[in-house]
Amino acid sequence: MAEFASSALRARRAPVPAALFSPRRPPSFVLFTASGVRAQLTPAAGRPADDLVYVSRFDFVALIGYLRDHLAPIVNDGALAPDVRAWALHRVLVAESVLVARTGSAMPGRELVAAARELAAFTTRE
Repeated sequence: MAEFASSALRARRAPVPAALFSPRRPPSFVLFTASGVRAQLTPAAGRPADDLVYVSRFDFVALIGYLRDHLAPIVNDGALAPDVRAWALHRVLVAESVLVARTGSAMPGRELVAAARELAAFTTRE
């Protein structure tokens, strides 16, 4: 029974690189540890790239908004591992692409264009 409860809890949350969040860039939503306890923000520097926090499925939209709002600082933060920065870029590009596809927009959204520019700059730097 505990195994079922644990897998049900995991299904309702998504893993996110913890290094994206810090006291300098606090999210407006709650982050959780793997055990489901509220995560404490610590400075991103020195945090392992594979250190994860979890976001409730009810906060997925807020997570994408956070990534959109902080995309340039995240991508340009040399203290963050390249895979963490690439993760953030990927999530924003996917979210914006889905939004464009759902709305039937012929032109990409402003955030999609901004994310594509950040991706191009990121790949030429790395």
